[in-house]
Amino acid sequence: MKEDRKFFYVYQITCDVTNKIYVGAHSTNDMEDGYLGSGTLIRKAIRKYGPEHFHKTILFEGKSWEELLEKEAEIVDTDFVNRNDTYNLREGGSGGTKLILEKELERRRKVAEANRRTKTGVPRSEETKQKISESHIGQVHEGQVKERVRAICAVCGKEFEVRLGKRIKGKCCSRSCTAKLMNITGVANRNK
Repeated sequence: MKEDRKFFYVYQITCDVTNKIYVGAHSTNDMEDGYLGSGTLIRKAIRKYGPEHFHKTILFEGKSWEELLEKEAEIVDTDFVNRNDTYNLREGGSGGTKLILEKELERRRKVAEANRRTKTGVPRSEETKQKISESHIGQVHEGQVKERVRAICAVCGKEFEVRLGKRIKGKCCSRSCTAKLMNITGVANRNK
């Protein structure tokens, strides 16, 4: 139970990379337990940037869990949650992340919209088209022939073209020459 713990405090976690903050309440028997918050967005940020980029500041020390929740509710109000520099998704004082609020739903909607825009034929700027074009330079797509070279048929000695990258040695100029080559080498007789 939380009341059996020795220490009760409200803390602020700050990300050195984004300068975003998270405020929460925590109870523990070890002040150096490494706890950095349980909120959805703060956990994602810690996974993304690594715990070494987050530092904790104790804002308030209390005597009970209820006292902490009251203090957290004073700090993490609607205005705080709606700020762009916070990882908090909902008002403080409820003790945990069980709901996804409007802020998270709005974030998800924006991501979905951005993904939809890139896949549905929304007109691209000339600059974007140029960047895409440059990124494809040198790629050979299925069905495209990069280069052809001249080879000599192994059966009749005629010269013919072969795509670069294909095996050239032992190639034949036609199916009839290939069949003759198979009979000569005994490949066709193996299947009988």
